[in-house]
Amino acid sequence: MILADLGQPWGGIVAGAIALVVFGLLGFVILKGIRWFGAASIRSQSRMFEGVTIYDGPAPGTVGVVFHTYSGLLVFVQQVEYRFWAAPEDARTVLSRMNKYNLTRGFFAYGALVIPLLSLGNYWAQKRRIAKQETAVRPAE
Repeated sequence: MILADLGQPWGGIVAGAIALVVFGLLGFVILKGIRWFGAASIRSQSRMFEGVTIYDGPAPGTVGVVFHTYSGLLVFVQQVEYRFWAAPEDARTVLSRMNKYNLTRGFFAYGALVIPLLSLGNYWAQKRRIAKQETAVRPAE
């Protein structure tokens, strides 16, 4: 028996209140899930820089890197652009970690078919860019 069909004037009000509470709780759970996923993503991204020295501007002996990371869950997608300078070996290490992050976390976003291609293309382009900058940083002896 449906509450609205009880024949009582308050049946529709009670049914509406129950629906409001259910949808409110569902919205709350979804919002909390998105916030949790975002926080977990930030924690995971911060681990990409462990054990390396990076700079927020050019410094002697460093190369510049620009890379985008992607993460998400179905309709919730987060894209972060990183611009940093590091020693060539540190830059390659971080770049490799970022690409691995994209290939694992990016698959859950709605761009799952495109993100690996974007990530690999950007990864290879940045590796070439690092090699070119490295030759400028370390001239042939």
